Amino acid sequence: MSSVTVERFLSAMVLLPLLACSSGGTQADAGQASAPADAGSPSADASIAASEGAFGLFAVFTEEFADFSREMGFDGPEYRSWAGGQANVLGARWTRSNLQLVWDFVEPEKGEGFDWSVSFGGDAIFAAAAAHQVQYLAVFHEGGGQRGLRDPLSDLTGWARFAQAAVERYDGDGVDDAPGSIVIKHWQLGNEIPAWTDPGRSAEGYARWVEAAAEAIHAADPSGKVVLIASTGAAKLDPFYPDAIAALKARGVSFDAIDLHHWGRADVDSGTMKAVPALRAELDSAGFSNVEIWSCEHGTYVGTPLSAGAPCTPACPADKVCAGQMGCVAKCFSNATCPAAMPSCNLTTGLCGHPAQTQRDQARSVVYRYAVNRALGVRRILWNNLVAWHCFSGTCGSYFDLLGLVADGWSAGDTAADRGKPRLAYHTYRMLAARTDEGVAKVGKSLQSADPAVHAYEYEVLSTGRTALVAWADSQRQATLPWTAATARLTALITDPAGQPLREETLAVSGGGVSVALDQDPVWLE
Repeated sequence: MSSVTVERFLSAMVLLPLLACSSGGTQADAGQASAPADAGSPSADASIAASEGAFGLFAVFTEEFADFSREMGFDGPEYRSWAGGQANVLGARWTRSNLQLVWDFVEPEKGEGFDWSVSFGGDAIFAAAAAHQVQYLAVFHEGGGQRGLRDPLSDLTGWARFAQAAVERYDGDGVDDAPGSIVIKHWQLGNEIPAWTDPGRSAEGYARWVEAAAEAIHAADPSGKVVLIASTGAAKLDPFYPDAIAALKARGVSFDAIDLHHWGRADVDSGTMKAVPALRAELDSAGFSNVEIWSCEHGTYVGTPLSAGAPCTPACPADKVCAGQMGCVAKCFSNATCPAAMPSCNLTTGLCGHPAQTQRDQARSVVYRYAVNRALGVRRILWNNLVAWHCFSGTCGSYFDLLGLVADGWSAGDTAADRGKPRLAYHTYRMLAARTDEGVAKVGKSLQSADPAVHAYEYEVLSTGRTALVAWADSQRQATLPWTAATARLTALITDPAGQPLREETLAVSGGGVSVALDQDPVWLE
């Protein structure tokens, strides 16, 4: 693979959402990102089958965190070992990344053989996940675009040959398998919808690609699963999906899951995937009632994201500033001139941006997002990220620099001494996964309260058959929740920096209910 090809590819990827600007792998401090003993179930529950698990992490093993790895003293294998250990502690049973199956890289000259190591780690990334028993959603890159990557539609036969070879290599059936005991069963067609449509490709063209892909996948592995390309938000249904679903139905092509990416702020409303009911209705009406809905890039930030300016053509007048695809917008001069959804004015760029958020905000949002969206019908959520990117797509301090469950040493409030240590959300994620993941508990319904500020979600604890609750309130209040057991044990899902729950109480039960003091910090009742 030539340096020109690498440069071409990296330049292309800068234009796509969610590719870090850095790639790559100190010796791990035994005290870093470790979890304290907790009264809940162990994070890695042996009863959860390999195909199950609602909790995951995006890009946990990939070579996109070179700056963090360097500062920690890791090489590539050491970073992957450290990251896999964190995934196991957290109870993250799934991962996904989008750069390991780029046709141009794996097969630089068509018909001249495959090199599975060159596309951002390939074999090594998949093997690291397998070594830590983390399931992989592997993504076939969509190609095309302005940077010269092959469009699969230009040679579906050649692309299908590549795809079938990839599935055969990683299906774990003992035939032409990669080293490392890799078993991948889930295959996604494309990263995100704009990367498919921006070059002018249609939903009908996407259906043609999925049809060829499904045939190639099932030729190598009849049990392989097909996952459709992701939207870049789930506040409303992307219009691409109804068209793609109709085109796939017309071709008689089945698939197994759809991925909706979702970020936003830490509050409940912003974290709610409002597109899910509409997507579910589209799928059901088309006869795809068995198709699952996943969210494989999902999260919120700590700190205040930088709102970077961008050039517009023609240039904006003096009282306006360029806001990317939104074009020229009114320049802000103070927070008071910004809308409620983007309340923070960047006086340097003149752009309104996201509000400041604390570690506690992020930790709360982990619970809000998993509880609300799983109750809506989302099967699986992969958090962005274990560690945040550094200078994502060349902009330091942007939204995607501030994600992550582990401090990176550069984000808001971090020091070099914090690098590699858990944020509050790390402990919350671990506790929530241990109590509510598949194989541990069955998701129930959202409880309807006379007080709309009270939120409560039911879970059936499989080991006991008893009902447990995740609950919180928009502001401080005393709430009475339905309760049939003789006792109720409360554990806060928000912790101190050492990972100890902020509240642990035994509550009195009376008249079929339990009275509990609630606020924005979610609690677990069992």
